[in-house]
Amino acid sequence: FMIYDESAKAESMEISEEVQFYVVNQEELSQPKLVEEKEFISYLLGVKGPYEVTIEDGIIVKVVEKYTP
Repeated sequence: FMIYDESAKAESMEISEEVQFYVVNQEELSQPKLVEEKEFISYLLGVKGPYEVTIEDGIIVKVVEKYTP
């Protein structure tokens, strides 16, 4: 399920030096593809999500694009 919070505001958060970015692997949809930060940022320009963000101690440690058919 997805949570939509109409009152949510944008926030800046710290990103871990070891952060992992995953996008949908078009060759194997069940296995996300690990990409570098620069590739992920470029990918964001064309694909708006949804994404699952893992936060530990207030720091982003993992971002995974969720497959939506």
